[in-house]
Amino acid sequence: MNESGLGKYVAPTALGAAYALARMGLLLLFLPEQAALFDFNLLFLAGVLLGFTLRPVVKPIFWTRSVGTVVILLLLLGIGPTGKLLEGMVLGTPMDEVAQGLLLGEFGAALLVALVAPWLLPPAQRLLDWNRLGRRLRQGLLDWQRLLEMLWLGVAYVLLFLGTQALIQANWELSAWWTQLQNFLQLPPTSIEAKLVFLLLRGWLLLLVLLPVCLTLTRQPLELWIVLTSLLFVVAEFTPAFVYFQQVPPTLLFDQVSGGLIRQAIFAALIAWRWHLEPLSEEIPK
Repeated sequence: MNESGLGKYVAPTALGAAYALARMGLLLLFLPEQAALFDFNLLFLAGVLLGFTLRPVVKPIFWTRSVGTVVILLLLLGIGPTGKLLEGMVLGTPMDEVAQGLLLGEFGAALLVALVAPWLLPPAQRLLDWNRLGRRLRQGLLDWQRLLEMLWLGVAYVLLFLGTQALIQANWELSAWWTQLQNFLQLPPTSIEAKLVFLLLRGWLLLLVLLPVCLTLTRQPLELWIVLTSLLFVVAEFTPAFVYFQQVPPTLLFDQVSGGLIRQAIFAALIAWRWHLEPLSEEIPK
């Protein structure tokens, strides 16, 4: 798609329309009685925001269409519904029929966005095929230093989630932070051990889906931090806030979005600090 003039705005807007149509269509299919609770305009705005967030990730990487589709799908699912499902297990969110229908809607919307994004946001060239991506991933996953970094980065995500969640429950008062952290860990129905395991899996899942991007996106640490923060925050926190704006009390929504921004920004900074080096300075081999 032409990137001059208004062209750079058309593609994210088209992605927004695809996202909104997919979400509303699947709501009408699986949860027709719940569809009236959702505003199509908010779904559209959430999709447009998602499109602008994906643009600096999709455009600069020379993926072929099939590679781009799969990587984008894994990003959206890993950061979005699959990862939020793990967080829901930590928070003890019930997985009833409504929650299952909403989850299916998120999966379907992610699939449609992943299918159309490589067409609407095409790179200048298409050089990074499955063989080249496979070599990059083998290089990254067979690096013992990187594996050790993934271990402690996963632990860092656990600490960030627990810290921000305790702050939210303490109404952002540091004096009550430790007490609220202990209370949160002891909340039923999930045990302390299960909470820690689910959060660790959540952190490792984020790292795994971000690895193909970090191995192929050439950016300085600050630029990579901005890109990753936008991606993590918009997909995991801000887009759901837009979608469920009318179903969640504003104060709770603000607390969750603020805590998510702090958590994702710090986590993205750690990733950009450790993963911007060797793989990102290499050119794609001919």
